[in-house]
Amino acid sequence: MEKLTFKNQLILGVAILLAGFACASATKIPACANVGCIMYGFLFVIHPVWPERARNPRMALYMHLTGVVIILLGLIGRFGV
Repeated sequence: MEKLTFKNQLILGVAILLAGFACASATKIPACANVGCIMYGFLFVIHPVWPERARNPRMALYMHLTGVVIILLGLIGRFGV
């Protein structure tokens, strides 16, 4: 299995978000959208990747923080309301 690149991880994350929103729409359970958002955040917490053009020694930290922000938005956001 190949290592995820930034582009592939973004595509995977958008697919997870769309699946969460589709599940929330189909089942009328709004928490599915939040679960999809939280899973997308965990992608960046567990496997922080960034574009190769961004050369910053602290980029891994920034991507971890981005994942935490996405998780927090999934926890406090009310997407289904």
